[in-house]
Amino acid sequence: PLATVTVTRKPLSTNSDSGDSSSSVRPSFTPSPSDFLLSNFLLPLSVPVAAILPGHFLLARPIAPPGNSLIDASYRYGSTQRGKRVLHHGVEMENDLGTPVLAAANGVVVVAGDDQETTYGPQTNFYGQLVILKHEFSGLAQPVFSLYGHLSQVSVRVGQTVKVGQIIGQVGMTGWAIGYHLHFEIRQGENRYENTRNPELWLQPATGSGG
Repeated sequence: PLATVTVTRKPLSTNSDSGDSSSSVRPSFTPSPSDFLLSNFLLPLSVPVAAILPGHFLLARPIAPPGNSLIDASYRYGSTQRGKRVLHHGVEMENDLGTPVLAAANGVVVVAGDDQETTYGPQTNFYGQLVILKHEFSGLAQPVFSLYGHLSQVSVRVGQTVKVGQIIGQVGMTGWAIGYHLHFEIRQGENRYENTRNPELWLQPATGSGG
């Protein structure tokens, strides 16, 4: 069985004074440093800290050159930045505002828009503008979901079929985010926050990374 880590969380207060759900480059609220402390989370949560499909890199990088497809090493999957931030369920790729975000594999759009009313993470307004794709891979009994968060613009609709490398949105800073970046998650089996997997074990090595 996979090792698990249990952390706690509580809802965060926001400074948002607008219910506007349209695509926007303005953050939905401005978090304070204390919002990112692990001690602020007070509801139980168990997540796997590692998962791998041996010998296979099924997903393409969701950012293409000249954008940055390298993962921020300071806040990898499963990291808490030495207890300073919540246990990370995905990875981050820092990029300029408006950098195209690409589908990591062929799939179907199951979520496209914001999370102000529907919860896809620990709370509403967590990912801001987001896209979630459902993928079916030969040899895998369970579906795989890829999540693209904090977007400034969503370019697809629910039910749409997309191809690997197709533009599905643009990098932004909506939701609970500091700085422009793509938050990228992998979920397996069910589209649930508790079903995440380590994206670095699924993504093809970045060009020039030596992988």
